Amino acid sequence: MCGELRIPISVTKSRFLSACTVAMLAIVASGSASAAQQYAIDIVHDPFHPGVRDSWFFDVNNSGQVGGYIIPPAPAPNRRQAVIYQNGASQVVLAGETATVRAINNLGDAIADSTAGSMVFVSGATGTVTPINIPGAGSTLGAGGFYNKPLNDLGNVLTVRYLDPADMPPSAFSGLGIWNVSGYTPLTALDPLYPYVNPPDVNDFNSGPSSFTATVSNTGLNKLNQFAASTYDEGYDPKDPLDPDDDTSTEVYNHAYLYDGHGGFKFLAQRSPTEPIRPIEIDDAGTVLGWAGHDLALWDSTGALLSVLPAPAAGLLEFGYGGEPSVQRDNAGKIVAITQSKDGILLYDPTSNTWTDVTPSIGGLPAGSTFDSIQGFNDRGAFVGLVAPPGLLGTYGFVVTPVPEPTTLALCGFGLLATAIRRRS
Repeated sequence: MCGELRIPISVTKSRFLSACTVAMLAIVASGSASAAQQYAIDIVHDPFHPGVRDSWFFDVNNSGQVGGYIIPPAPAPNRRQAVIYQNGASQVVLAGETATVRAINNLGDAIADSTAGSMVFVSGATGTVTPINIPGAGSTLGAGGFYNKPLNDLGNVLTVRYLDPADMPPSAFSGLGIWNVSGYTPLTALDPLYPYVNPPDVNDFNSGPSSFTATVSNTGLNKLNQFAASTYDEGYDPKDPLDPDDDTSTEVYNHAYLYDGHGGFKFLAQRSPTEPIRPIEIDDAGTVLGWAGHDLALWDSTGALLSVLPAPAAGLLEFGYGGEPSVQRDNAGKIVAITQSKDGILLYDPTSNTWTDVTPSIGGLPAGSTFDSIQGFNDRGAFVGLVAPPGLLGTYGFVVTPVPEPTTLALCGFGLLATAIRRRS
């Protein structure tokens, strides 16, 4: 009978970690670590998930929790269920309502809205549901009609209000504000960026010319409460109020700006006075990713243009389904994007300043699939959005996650086995 050998936990751990470290160093030294990163895709729709009738995912946090909606199998009511989804399991938010989780932060907090007009904040720590109440009517999560992660890790939510012309304050109104469980703060410092002119009769737009400034593209909210947005001036002139055929509308790019998180803003620098800028993403250092014309570019927290990224040979899809994002950036500067033809996924490495086609590395992706949006990209390489598999009508939520390197796992397992053998002997 073998005698019992008692080894302190710290020694066992150090031996195991040492074995794994040696294994990984061996991979690097041998050059075998150059193998491409592998990924796996989870498409949340029948037949990949039997009976699931629809889905859409809007965000993913660093723990791999995904926010969005699913329409579950019959005989459940044919309504969108707001869910926090992870590893094939769904936690329903706002049960009984037709709703969607729009964002989830790294603490597991989520925000959701319903078709009935309710908006809520769900605490990841306690599960407490708090209504998001904004003074006035017509409030939404995010701005510009899109939902690009308006929730940060502090629990702050970017919102926008839409008021009836008769209730507008004089001359300018952004409607933008930040809500948290302690209350609501309107971002009145941004009002000058949003001028408007009401028609002579505020209750009748056909009574004369009118104009307003609207947010048309924006980032999420980072941990410094910063975000970037672009605005367009939109005008309407009924000409002859009795002749609907002579009405004219105009839409002209105005500017893009970065809100600094504490009551000020800076304009994002343009390459030319007429080139539009459309912000997409902002990291926790305040670096903004966006489109400068048809090129991806980066701006720093002062609004200065840092760089224009190289264009990949396959080209990039600028915006996905319904104008939702098709490009996302993590806090390390990596970017995941959809090819212009929508049939591939590209990954940008800021160190080498190059793009790599990772589509062949996505295990489980049906041949002939096309991607329609990428709306979340966490710091561990997972991303979510919409995909259209062949043979199915429509687009559905997907989650792509990196697969651990098999060689590394095998060698680390060998290290653990060797430790166990030494313990037995």
